[in-house]
Amino acid sequence: MVHHYASMTKVAEVRDPECYKEAAKDTHWRPAMEEDMRALDANDTLDLIDPSRHCKTIGCKWVYRVKYNVLTVSVNWYKA
Repeated sequence: MVHHYASMTKVAEVRDPECYKEAAKDTHWRPAMEEDMRALDANDTLDLIDPSRHCKTIGCKWVYRVKYNVLTVSVNWYKA
């Protein structure tokens, strides 16, 4: 039971950003976002284009999650 409370304390110390502006300020999130963009480019699932009057744009948003190592309750990676 004591281990469980210690784990929850560590998890509470790191929180997920709520928006891009907040994530861009943190050096941990930039590489995570760059990795995600590389994956989208490599899989050819995203084309960034300049919007024009003849195109209907599709919105998107970043979702940020901190992934933990279950055994040590330490941050394992940052997922954008």
